[in-house]
Amino acid sequence: MRMSKKDVKRKMRKINKGFFFLMLLAIYSCNSQEEKHREAFISPAYMLNDYSGFLTAKEQDSLLVLLKRITEKRGMSIVIYSTDNFEQRSVDSLSKMVFGNYFPDHDIADKACLFFLSKATREVRLELGNDIGKIISDSMAAEILNSKVIPYFKENLFLAGIISGVSEIDNILPPK
Repeated sequence: MRMSKKDVKRKMRKINKGFFFLMLLAIYSCNSQEEKHREAFISPAYMLNDYSGFLTAKEQDSLLVLLKRITEKRGMSIVIYSTDNFEQRSVDSLSKMVFGNYFPDHDIADKACLFFLSKATREVRLELGNDIGKIISDSMAAEILNSKVIPYFKENLFLAGIISGVSEIDNILPPK
């Protein structure tokens, strides 16, 4: 059965409308994802990402309260990220990559700190945005890790180590 020219045109209009709708949806979705990323800056899933399983759900909840309070009080964000999936990268290179992926917007990155942890390799690293890096030097960051975090980690007290390190950073940062 052959279609008339009129039927072909009608079908083409439907296909074009459908294609146009899909294109609008794709464009909206991309913009929406970008906005969600900006909003995610202070959302719980974004502030605490425990892929190594350091913390129980209750411990994560208590840590999120602290992280949110710091973000509200300081206007700067501390993000906790743990992983054991290195894909043959060093902790140093992976933490830099994660920081760059999490904070592609330089304005947000400048006011951010990534607390990067690996349970498997028992390593921890701080990545500091430019604004925080002006307040906390590399040697201060190393001192925070060596004196406030690692002693707890050696005792397998991960939550205590993270809270100790985060609290020390909080004490150093100026108010908004």
